This record gives sequence, structure tokens and C-alpha cells, in this order.
Amino acid sequence: MKKQLSNPSPEPAVYLYDIDTARRALSGVGRTWIYEQFREGCIKPVKLGSRTLIPATEIERLVAELKVAA
Repeated sequence: MKKQLSNPSPEPAVYLYDIDTARRALSGVGRTWIYEQFREGCIKPVKLGSRTLIPATEIERLVAELKVAA
């Protein structure tokens, strides 16, 4: 009798990105650019203990606001 493989668990939803993961999500922008966006208020980070994190909604909003390159 063949053993049936169970379906793998779906990936959990990501709600908060650390700086390096956010950089990769934004096509490898630099850490300096990310922190400039914090200072200018373009990205609103959150603190979780001592960690600075970026909500997924902030990344989605930022990408939606980008203009299409001509």
C-alpha cells in the first residue's frame, strides 16, 4: 500500500518585514535609502522590542505610488 503524502502547510502571511527583507522586496534598494524614507515620512516603520520593522502595507503602498518609468 502506498503512503499518501500530506499537503504541505501554506506559507504564513508576512505582515512585518525586517530591513534586509524589505530591501529585497524593493529590488535591492540600499539601507541608506530605506532610512531616508523613514526620515522623510515616506515609509512608516514600527518597533517591536528593539527591532525596526516595516509593515507589508507600507511596502505595498509605496510600490502602488511609484510612477511607471517612461
